[in-house]
Amino acid sequence: ASTGLFGHATGAVFHRLNLKGANITGQTNTGLLTGYLSGGSITDCQTSGQVQGDGNSRGGLAGYVRDGSNVYRSSSSASIATDGPQHTGGLVGHLEASHISLSFATGQISGRRMVGGLAGAMTEGSSVIDAYATGNVKGQDAVGGLVGQAVGGSITNAYAVGHVGPVGGLAGGLLAASTGATDVEV
Repeated sequence: ASTGLFGHATGAVFHRLNLKGANITGQTNTGLLTGYLSGGSITDCQTSGQVQGDGNSRGGLAGYVRDGSNVYRSSSSASIATDGPQHTGGLVGHLEASHISLSFATGQISGRRMVGGLAGAMTEGSSVIDAYATGNVKGQDAVGGLVGQAVGGSITNAYAVGHVGPVGGLAGGLLAASTGATDVEV
């Protein structure tokens, strides 16, 4: 089950929401605002607090964002500590065929695989534009200051300044791993 203020959201429009000091513990698909967003949008929303638990896809704002969803002018300062297997991000855990623009994350992030200051993982058809992350990021493999792993997609005009480590596997200041045609313009 997806966990968040709104657990599972299909076609939802979130606008001008501010969650302060929220704490959530969940399994797969966990985020302070929503655990799962499909075909919807998040605009002008902010979150702060903590995200904990096990399972895949957890983020400070949303856990799993897919199907052409848009995250626009939004941010999270949430800290995330998880022992879940993969997809942990400061803003979004897993971005699938969706978009993040004019957004940022500043929280401290800790996970296992595919861990990023902004997004843990992104897939083909996804984009990150005019975005940044400033928090420190820790993990074991595919740990990136901005994005942990990209399987296609594009990153444009984005940056990360947090410390990345310790890592036993792949790591990168911006992007740790790319397994596809990922376009990066900074």
